[in-house]
Amino acid sequence: VRSGRVKVFMTASSGREQILEILESNETCACNPGQASWCCTSTAKALTDCAVWFLSRDTYIKLANTNSKMAHSLKRLFAEKINRFSTLIEEVSLNDAQKRLAKFLINMSNNDLLKNKGDTFFIPFTREEIAQTIGSARETVVRYLYQFKRSNLIDIKPRQIIIRNKEGLEKLLY
Repeated sequence: VRSGRVKVFMTASSGREQILEILESNETCACNPGQASWCCTSTAKALTDCAVWFLSRDTYIKLANTNSKMAHSLKRLFAEKINRFSTLIEEVSLNDAQKRLAKFLINMSNNDLLKNKGDTFFIPFTREEIAQTIGSARETVVRYLYQFKRSNLIDIKPRQIIIRNKEGLEKLLY
């Protein structure tokens, strides 16, 4: 991704989406391991105006198979992606929606790029995208956000969430 934001997701036969990752500027999906017959099962969609670089399959495979530095970088990238996807599978299958949302908010609050000041941060996701990221229904996300607000763990403003009690959110994880 040269500029903008792109979501990479999978869609179930029911139409429900699971976001696998959000790509920002200077990030890549690079999902082909360098084999001509390989097919990607995920879909990418621009969330904002984007500019992207594109390599044809033939050029990509040639580079991956002839450039050892690129091959090493791809292996590292694939290992990182496998680790993230493994964590995602663990989160979605083993934790309830409340814990997944609390962890999502904690992770977002730790992202310095999203912070406005202190524990106030901009949310570059709709409630639907949050739900798709944590593997839940939008209604469930909304219900837990307002439950967190009533418990004075967070405050909600337009496109912002203020963490009022980070330790309280962290306690929900255990």
